[in-house]
Amino acid sequence: MVLPPGVERLIERPAIIVQSNGVEGVLEEVLQTGCNVLLACYPSEASPAVSTEEYGCTVLRTDDENVLVAAVTAFNPDLILVLPSLFAYPKGSLGAYRIWEMRYAEAVMGSKPWPEYGVITTGRDRVGVELVDGDTRLATEEVAVIASSDTALTLRFKMLEACRKIATSWIVPVLKPLVEHREQAAPVANFDPLEVSVESDRAKASAHFRGMSFPPQCEAIAVRTVGSEGCDFLVDGIGQLGRITEAVQEGKGFYQSSPSKEADVSRGFAADTHFYSNVGGSIVKMDGSSQGGCLDDIPRVEVASDAIPGSAVSGSMPKKLRMNEPFIGPNAGLYLARALKSGWIGVEGPWVKKFERRIASICGGRAACAVQSGTAALYGAMKALGVSKPSHFVICPAYTCAACADAVVHAGGTPLICDVERDSYALSYDAAVEALDHPVHGPRILGMIVAPCYGVPARDYLKVVKLCKERSIWLCEDNCESYGATVVDESGSRVRLGALGTVSVISTRSEKMVGVGEGGAIVSDNADLVAAARWWCSRAPCVGQGLWHVYDHESVGQNFRMPELLGAVGVAAAEMLPVMISRKRAIHAWYEEHLGDLIKSDMIQLQNFEPTDEPVWWLNAVFLRVDGLRGETVGMELMRMAPEIEIRPGFFPLGMMKPFQGGTSLPCPVAELLYEKILCLPSSHNLTERDVRHVCATLKKALCSTVSSVENVIEDGLKAIAA
Repeated sequence: MVLPPGVERLIERPAIIVQSNGVEGVLEEVLQTGCNVLLACYPSEASPAVSTEEYGCTVLRTDDENVLVAAVTAFNPDLILVLPSLFAYPKGSLGAYRIWEMRYAEAVMGSKPWPEYGVITTGRDRVGVELVDGDTRLATEEVAVIASSDTALTLRFKMLEACRKIATSWIVPVLKPLVEHREQAAPVANFDPLEVSVESDRAKASAHFRGMSFPPQCEAIAVRTVGSEGCDFLVDGIGQLGRITEAVQEGKGFYQSSPSKEADVSRGFAADTHFYSNVGGSIVKMDGSSQGGCLDDIPRVEVASDAIPGSAVSGSMPKKLRMNEPFIGPNAGLYLARALKSGWIGVEGPWVKKFERRIASICGGRAACAVQSGTAALYGAMKALGVSKPSHFVICPAYTCAACADAVVHAGGTPLICDVERDSYALSYDAAVEALDHPVHGPRILGMIVAPCYGVPARDYLKVVKLCKERSIWLCEDNCESYGATVVDESGSRVRLGALGTVSVISTRSEKMVGVGEGGAIVSDNADLVAAARWWCSRAPCVGQGLWHVYDHESVGQNFRMPELLGAVGVAAAEMLPVMISRKRAIHAWYEEHLGDLIKSDMIQLQNFEPTDEPVWWLNAVFLRVDGLRGETVGMELMRMAPEIEIRPGFFPLGMMKPFQGGTSLPCPVAELLYEKILCLPSSHNLTERDVRHVCATLKKALCSTVSSVENVIEDGLKAIAA
């Protein structure tokens, strides 16, 4: 492709200054490319009637040139497009950026009260509409002027249609869809934190929060309490800030300096399912409501609150360091209000469609179907792929969520449980080959599911893709934990997880990378496959047989469609994915740094990945390399020492579960070892480096304590044998 003069590479971050209503056609052409766009309406009344949130662009409406300059500078575009150039704008202040203007030919620019007046009153029969880069004319479209009937308004519409043609032929071809979300936002650690003291000026602090609220670049603000080391909290508003300063004023500690010796941690701890579903990732429940940091101590949001329960310090307990928390984004309330106002709160509505388009883009697919959970997405994918009877075998990794195998059973098939590899904890290529070559099971295998674990691409990902093509079976990517991650394919191109398989599924449960509460989606390049999944998840209705067959069904399907309000929340949450990924990667880097001594001493091992892969680090897991040391032992000791730190065990091997025991589970020693040895650490996007240091320091203490205990047990055992 030949680029225009002076354009060395494709444009990824255009800023569009809109100066007229009626530009919807031009904007649609530009926004559909999937670029990361700043849309600045200047003047503010030049507000296009286009659902800009559908495309994930940032929108600014202002009449203040200083605000315009500040917003564009913060966005840092690689091109400014003025659409169309009708009024003066602070061009000189934006001189550091390349500026393209769509405008009438210079002969009519500056006509009062608008350019069309000069065209009509001077009797011109045609006028040029041009795209210019400084003094260089890039493209021109002529517009005919009908003297007897054209008004300023009809001429403006003609001009905008000419702009659309220029956009199609000149602008759209040089725009590059966003591939790497991480380029949209810097880790929180790069922001200068707000210094907070007891005497802080609340008005100044409030202005700071409002000034930093510019989604999707940044939502929460890093706050440092004066006199403390490092950033203490990520704060979303003045209410949370008030609670923090109150704690400082009262002399409350942010962490328990000395753990309670009487803290009774039951080995049989269980999930608090209500809280787990609504906060996401809290599975540790402590015995005794008197211990600081227990889930029972945290109010269940019966009172008005501007923050996730437990995400900020209170006057009586330390900050809760959660496994994961939702990252919904500031636009959720606005989108929900619009959905409610429309009256469409059922299914298949416009907000769900917007959410589906956003998810398809994130996963590198052409079509998506939003459903009510990741399990529902897996079910829809299995049915669409033809799984329907027990003789239909599907390879499933042993170390993953049980929903992976559950969905195969729900669809009517049989899961064939195969082992995983030690590096990334995902399906082992060798185990998959062994299953395909099995004399009994091999001929029955229709396809396989690969489930990248904890946000890290599978080590054998490309080998598994190639294997499926060679054996003529389909591949389903269970990316519920890992969407947003990328790999480099055999051609050297960077692709997103979800783009190389036959079909991909994701989860949008509250604690996932994009969280709506409960939800999921089926994504594929094959629109017919997605349509089939949608049909199965819509009760398998009769299609095209008229109104009197609307309640007739061709098969037994399920009603798994996503409701409209969750779609609205999903659009807002998807806007924050770039920030979520940046924070997750920063948190993992902190874990690598502060656990470095344990890694070098071979006491623990973090999850491995290929050098060319870019994980999203949904969770951070440590593998305990000390002989005789189990994740449960260390985890229970860690919770006793610091109840405010939430932990999670590794996945229970599918082949050891009662529903999947028997002849359809191959030996899975690696999965069983991972369950024994893995401990998952807090990974919420709300964590700061100080939080991670606290977790790492406590883990080291717990390891030292449990290693000593294990050595004592071994020593006592040897003495008993000798006696």
